Amino acid sequence: MDTATNAGASEMRLRVALLLALVLVGACGGNHVAPSPPSAISELEQLGFVREGRSLLASGARAGASEISLGEPLLVGMYEVTRDEFRAFLAVQEAELDPLIRRYFEPGSRVDGSLPASFVTREEAALYANWAGMRLLTSQEWLFCALSPWALAYPWADSWQQGRANTLELGLAPYAPTSVGTFEGGRTATHLYDMLGNVWEWVSDELAQGSEQPTNAAAFGGSYLYYKREMHLQGTFFAQSLPPGARFEDLGFRICAPARAWLNAHAAELGRNDSDRARLWAVGRRFGPSAVPLLTELSASVPAGSARRALEALLGGARG
Repeated sequence: MDTATNAGASEMRLRVALLLALVLVGACGGNHVAPSPPSAISELEQLGFVREGRSLLASGARAGASEISLGEPLLVGMYEVTRDEFRAFLAVQEAELDPLIRRYFEPGSRVDGSLPASFVTREEAALYANWAGMRLLTSQEWLFCALSPWALAYPWADSWQQGRANTLELGLAPYAPTSVGTFEGGRTATHLYDMLGNVWEWVSDELAQGSEQPTNAAAFGGSYLYYKREMHLQGTFFAQSLPPGARFEDLGFRICAPARAWLNAHAAELGRNDSDRARLWAVGRRFGPSAVPLLTELSASVPAGSARRALEALLGGARG
């Protein structure tokens, strides 16, 4: 099986788990302890960079070709949002939520916090994304990120390779999700994991704009309860239309933010010491050359100081 332990997913998730533990300890003692948010650099280490562009998809001789596009660079969650991350959100969320979701994510239940969060409605997924300072992807954005600029049939190549995704072909007994980021060989070129399999992923809109059922929502990518399928085939996508209030054990989500806006907002928090700048260089290296134009623009537009040092560290890594 082409799997790997994903050390890169650990720091923020361990931080979230520890903060949640503090909340629970405080609650037992009669005092409410609100968790602090993870640092901006820890958040950035969990995000992939996807540059704007467009891809033409062959849709069959009669249908011609269709296009998917990304209008601006995005920072996209490398991993599906995890159970521990969603529990941390619930611990501080004061908005009225369905008691069912709070019971489902009670601390101590479904113990493995690195598994993808599931059983959430689209509204709950969007609330989490907003709390994290991000949002859900649109259907166009999700497809572009999953297919990469080369419009591949699968996130990693044009041909199926066993052991790169948690679908029914994997043969797990019992059927179950796997920890996010397990399948190193199944990631996209932009370091997004589990775009195929594990859990379906909510998007913020419906697949077919102008549908006669405007209350419908969409989810993409299949799950551990489905056999694999090409991401696009003869004008159709590996997607399903659902009521936005649907809850399923194999239905989760990931989050994103416009790269320019996020980096502008957080650059001053990044790179305050040499250790942070080394981490930023590593992130930039992972982002790769596609991030160079944006990082060059941003680093030239800010005054000297911590923000510029942070952006220059990212740029140095992206240039390799």
